[in-house]
Amino acid sequence: MEKIDVLYDEYKVNRIVGARDPMANLLEKSQKLPTPIFKGLVFHLPFALLAPTGFILNESEDILQTQIQIIGHPNHLFNVRVEAEEYKEKLLEEAVIVSLLFANGKPYADNPFTVNGTAIFPGDRLGKLTHTIVAAQIPIDKVRDDFKWDTGLFCDLAVDAVNRFVAHYKVKSGWPSDWLAFIPSLTSPMVMEFKVLTTLVDNRTFIERYLDMSGLVMSTIPENIAVDLKAVLLTNEEPDLIATYYLQIDNRISIKDWRSVAIDSAVLFESWLTTKLKSIYKSQGLSGKQIKLKFSIGEERRPMAALDIVTLLLPEILGFEFKDTEQCKELLKNVFTLRNHVVHGRRFKVTKFEAELSYSTVKQAIGYIDLHMNR
Repeated sequence: MEKIDVLYDEYKVNRIVGARDPMANLLEKSQKLPTPIFKGLVFHLPFALLAPTGFILNESEDILQTQIQIIGHPNHLFNVRVEAEEYKEKLLEEAVIVSLLFANGKPYADNPFTVNGTAIFPGDRLGKLTHTIVAAQIPIDKVRDDFKWDTGLFCDLAVDAVNRFVAHYKVKSGWPSDWLAFIPSLTSPMVMEFKVLTTLVDNRTFIERYLDMSGLVMSTIPENIAVDLKAVLLTNEEPDLIATYYLQIDNRISIKDWRSVAIDSAVLFESWLTTKLKSIYKSQGLSGKQIKLKFSIGEERRPMAALDIVTLLLPEILGFEFKDTEQCKELLKNVFTLRNHVVHGRRFKVTKFEAELSYSTVKQAIGYIDLHMNR
């Protein structure tokens, strides 16, 4: 993978970028390169949409010769509002409008469901027959000067626009529901390659091929892990529950599933606290039945909710009222109120800020309780 840090003397370059630029590189580019006045992207989705065709892509081995031909009715252009909360330090306004056009990719010629290179079916949710290509235009005048060469930013904005389009597309079209339901949320690493076209103030073009390398595993399993893995796979043992929740949340963050992050953060706290307390009770000699009774409440002996556990059980372990601490107040405000509003239908959307605050609050509370339990 070529890491380009020269290119200032020639603008029309087939540039391959495999990692996001650090801020120092962006500042250097903004100082040495002419100001960009247009930003366009073309990329293939890993699934097919039955969206109206808005352009034809004439692909060439030479990326500089790749062109798109706009066709179809003006209604085939979709302008999508993307909220700027996640990128507020990079954008000038609270939202940007990303323009999207869609086209059908070429079917795989050797696929059994194609005839003479044409798909028998229009596409499928995992792109096995054919796929959809997106052309996106980002309003570069809404981007702060220091970030006009931040290729990763423009790719993220295009991906966010596609996800917002798909979310509404599923609900509005409703057909076929079993097909639409399995279209996944898109992330930059899921896209094989972004072709990014930049037009400069001198009307010359600058073309990049951007590959988001985030999350790639670049090595084999270490021998000691392989030995442990082989042994546990022959048992009926399940993966560690708490570690699984941490990994689940980290994965949800990577795909920007903020709603699931908020819900799973609350579940993580309750699961960790329950597991920890049961372990302590067991070490104190309580039987399984006695421990089960500890976690029940009322005459009907219903299972305790997380806040019941915090209020009724935790003080006898810590020696003080956790509910009076700042950590508990933050839990109530940032985690459980948010989780309850989501799961009980008061709201659906969760922002990046709310989700990450919920997760960090849980981790801080776990650290605080664990510290005082071990004193």
